[in-house]
Amino acid sequence: MNATYLFAIVALLASPSAAEQYTLEGRVLQYTPAEGEAIELELSTAGQALLVHEEKVYVACGPHGALVVDVSDPAALKELGRRELGGAVTGFFVLDGAIWARVRRLEARPLEAGIVAGKPNDVVSPATPFSSEEPSGTAPEAEVLERLAEGVVVGIGADEGVKRGGRMEIFLRHSVDVGGGEQATGEELVMVGKVTGVSPQRAIVKLGVNERVPTGAMARPSSKAITSSRTQPPRIDGIWEFELTARPFLALGRLGFGTISDATARRRFESPWAVEARLEPMSIGIADEGNIVALAGNLIGSYDNRLFSVGLGLGWAAINAAAGDSVGEKGERFGESEARSGLSIAQGARLGSRDGLHISVYNTFLYYHERFNYGGTSATLQLPVSEGLWFIARGGGGEPTGYGFGEIGLRVLLAGSGDRGSLYLSPSVGGGGLFKEQGCEDFEGCGGSIGYGGPLVGLGLEWRR
Repeated sequence: MNATYLFAIVALLASPSAAEQYTLEGRVLQYTPAEGEAIELELSTAGQALLVHEEKVYVACGPHGALVVDVSDPAALKELGRRELGGAVTGFFVLDGAIWARVRRLEARPLEAGIVAGKPNDVVSPATPFSSEEPSGTAPEAEVLERLAEGVVVGIGADEGVKRGGRMEIFLRHSVDVGGGEQATGEELVMVGKVTGVSPQRAIVKLGVNERVPTGAMARPSSKAITSSRTQPPRIDGIWEFELTARPFLALGRLGFGTISDATARRRFESPWAVEARLEPMSIGIADEGNIVALAGNLIGSYDNRLFSVGLGLGWAAINAAAGDSVGEKGERFGESEARSGLSIAQGARLGSRDGLHISVYNTFLYYHERFNYGGTSATLQLPVSEGLWFIARGGGGEPTGYGFGEIGLRVLLAGSGDRGSLYLSPSVGGGGLFKEQGCEDFEGCGGSIGYGGPLVGLGLEWRR
């Protein structure tokens, strides 16, 4: 055998790299050394072809662009990043020492716009193809890695030019069937937020009020306007809301005190519907001239979307108004005993966003002594001041239920972004009171009425889960 051929065969058998190889199966890149166990790296997206060049592996990911993996240390494979190239990446080749990607682009052009009257052999200029406002494929992309209480962590950082105070858009990518067995890649914008923290390979993007990022979302730097809205934030769905407000007061001119309170437990469904159990009023007064209890509870179902809500419910209410029909010369009432409680019918309506600018009204009607009676009304005006801060003006009352109040205050988002785990605090100041008409006894006159009130301070808590 020729000595030159023998030397080549021996060198080939002695080279450990002859058996080394990289293989790709879905999202798993596997390195098989000449000796020892194979090493695997799970990629951020599935690949369909690869090219090994120098100390890097380039992975073609179809409509999701191209991945670059550092293989300088085969024992510690590391994904460096992903690049969008404006089409489906199907493979690579090397030309003059540079890596080139094979890109398949699907393009649509309007046919009718290019047809003009003329002879059959006339040449018609092609219509101008559609171009997006921001060309794709120029900004680095990464997955959303983690959701925090007030933001999200994305896998792109200072190494890719991300700076604190910049903007980051979060989006979902999906396939669109365009016919003929072809698939186009579409995108759905989720939100655009401000970058509040940066590390070499990660960044934190702040969420606006009620903004939510779904699983599988992607992120990239952007110059688009921030999407958070103070006046009309999105409706947050699939959550529970628990609210409790207490408004204690001292009875002026008397020895006593009281509180005008309310409580609500509400479920907002994924569809535009909500159901709530509402105690309003939930009040008690204790004084030397007599005690007063003002209480009404209703279960309400409502149609509830981003811009308005309207609902109807039933419940029960304590009644603090006397129910006599006949009135004597001195104003005394005769003929019926006092009604202690009755059926309650509730109406609720809101115009505007729940966590933005809105006005809401809540009415109750009471059925007792075989007729419907007006129960009471409460209303709330909410004005956004800054992100996570609102001014509120609220008031209400009713004679049969025996209470009345008015207040102004603030609503403050203490924790979270409006989603699960968010906590709100609402301090307020105002005035209020309780009153009650005594019942008639033995048809000899009525016991008159009692009532007391004074300035109040309020504190409300709201928690979402």
